[in-house]
Amino acid sequence: MAKRNLSNIDYDNLVLQLFTNEIQPANSILVNFDQEDTYSFFVLLCDLLTKGLLIQLGHEPILKPGLIDSDKISLQIMSAIKDYFLSIGINLELTVIKTEDIISHNHGYIELSHEIQKKLIPHKKITSDKLSDYNFIIKGNTLWYVINFLV
Repeated sequence: MAKRNLSNIDYDNLVLQLFTNEIQPANSILVNFDQEDTYSFFVLLCDLLTKGLLIQLGHEPILKPGLIDSDKISLQIMSAIKDYFLSIGINLELTVIKTEDIISHNHGYIELSHEIQKKLIPHKKITSDKLSDYNFIIKGNTLWYVINFLV
């Protein structure tokens, strides 16, 4: 199967081509991200993910950028976003945490695993050359979604 090449289109068109069409097979779309460092690449992927979520929630992120209503995000939407990213060769590792567990942990009522605690470190406090170390956290009233990008 030939790869579909989207490496020469501008970013806004990439967003529209990627998230408004049917999900394509894994690694079937060729894109080229020229980022200077790991953190810049992470920020770009966070923006791409945010715009994909806006499209999945029925917004037009290019014409009317906005905030995501995190409580409207479902596991079904996150699964679709994960598949869209797989089509460009990027795997999303998704961790879902109940907001009540985070609140209970912060008040000392329960202990979260070291693995979960590590995922709650905001990306701005992380310095690493490894993309998967950066956490993109979407906080909702009932669930928090922690996303890590794997290439």
